[in-house]
Amino acid sequence: MSMWNEKDRRQNTGISISTLINTDILERHRYYVKSVADVIKFLVVNELALRGTYDIIEQEEKSLFQNLFEYTIRKDEKLAECVETIPANATYLSPEIQNSIIQILADMVAEDIVKDVQNADVPWFSILEDGTRDKNNRENVSIGVRYIRHEKVKAVILVIKTCNDLNAQAFTDLTLKVFDDYGLDSSFFVFWISCENLP
Repeated sequence: MSMWNEKDRRQNTGISISTLINTDILERHRYYVKSVADVIKFLVVNELALRGTYDIIEQEEKSLFQNLFEYTIRKDEKLAECVETIPANATYLSPEIQNSIIQILADMVAEDIVKDVQNADVPWFSILEDGTRDKNNRENVSIGVRYIRHEKVKAVILVIKTCNDLNAQAFTDLTLKVFDDYGLDSSFFVFWISCENLP
């Protein structure tokens, strides 16, 4: 109830949480979170696995992410100071946080691709779509875009989505939803689907 009242008071007075926290602490926490994101970005860009195996005897996870982050702490004095002040319940190192940061990075890349398509030499582009079924009988669908930019043909993967229904209508609906989500004009595309496992 106390937390609810505090939230209510901040909303009514227009006071943000950042004004209630010491500026130095806030800056250290931001630097810490940025460092976590930088390690994740490095591993993703280099196509390296973040998570590894769990050691039952030592009761800890052995992963590239954990090892690289610990190495970064040893090399960065400012980050080492930040680690000392970070609350134990807000380390931002969990798999859920890692996945969230990866999704944010993926969305940023997709937005850049869409801007590139919208500024292409010609407004027409084609869609390349393919799927792979996983062990849960779901289709992991990659949607790529092919277009001409600076007189060169570019082909890039825009997104990878999961589809539970394995039929042409589901894939079409998924593709049109991706177009809608990212602001691509569906009147300018040529559709090409390549899914061998369609019923």
